[in-house]
Amino acid sequence: MDGNRYGKGRKVMTPVTFIFPGACIWYPILMRKLLLESLSAAMLQMKEQACLVGLNNINESTFRFLVMAELQRNRPDVRLQAEWEHHVDLLLQCGKENALVEFKFYVPRRLYSLTGQHIRWKGGAGLKNQDEFRKCVKKLRALQLADIHHRFLVLAYAAATEKPSKYSPAGSYGSLESFGIDRVDLVDHTYAEMVCKLIDLC
Repeated sequence: MDGNRYGKGRKVMTPVTFIFPGACIWYPILMRKLLLESLSAAMLQMKEQACLVGLNNINESTFRFLVMAELQRNRPDVRLQAEWEHHVDLLLQCGKENALVEFKFYVPRRLYSLTGQHIRWKGGAGLKNQDEFRKCVKKLRALQLADIHHRFLVLAYAAATEKPSKYSPAGSYGSLESFGIDRVDLVDHTYAEMVCKLIDLC
């Protein structure tokens, strides 16, 4: 079952250092807490921006920028590198901890003609996007790099869509067990049109 898997009642794990190269060092609080707080604030920022330009005009790159801005605001000492090596969306460095962060953003968008008529839909849920998501998970898990302590995937998707289809973001990503994912936090925020999850792949 998905949801806040690190919620109340969960025991705090003792940090463990593995001896093989590229292995995760499990710090259960600092990095995850920083990301959750920053994601919550970024979702509020996205809500405000969507009121100005419309959710239809917000994409994954915009969302990543908002998250990076909130990370820097929360911890001015963090070091951020977008589009890092190995085609990773973001390298996040905080203290002595290094994290790889990938972003997936699924919002079906209407495309309009010059006269304002709806032409077609762009993006949305479907088997192709599910396969892309699965490949992203596999890539992050397979990256064995020295001194990388965390691997996170930030998933944001529309809570509902008007696009006529048998697939929907909520249907595809409401439960993540079929992708082999069991460490996931549901980000607490006030933007009802969007769902945001922080997935720990370490």
